[in-house]
Amino acid sequence: MPTEVKLFVGRLPRTMDETSIMEMFAGYELGEVAVLREKDGSGKGCAFVKFTFKEEAIYAVQALNQKVTLPGAPRPLEVRFAATSKKAQDGARPGPARGS
Repeated sequence: MPTEVKLFVGRLPRTMDETSIMEMFAGYELGEVAVLREKDGSGKGCAFVKFTFKEEAIYAVQALNQKVTLPGAPRPLEVRFAATSKKAQDGARPGPARGS
């Protein structure tokens, strides 16, 4: 059964929208993408990307975190598991499955 996990993606160009981010993660099974926006509607330079499978999220972190700088971005992408709460963060941590 799929285990959805959410990644935080930072250091994006402020002009990136949900469609552009979905294209960047083409090849992965995504749930939803949410760009964080200013009051005027412009992007804040970060987004949350929900992955259908935990393993794909792990691969995305390994492939992109600190390794890709997009045109118009200040520094390489920051791609990490979103820390919504201690309990959720523990459940999304890469590594061996618990209880196995």
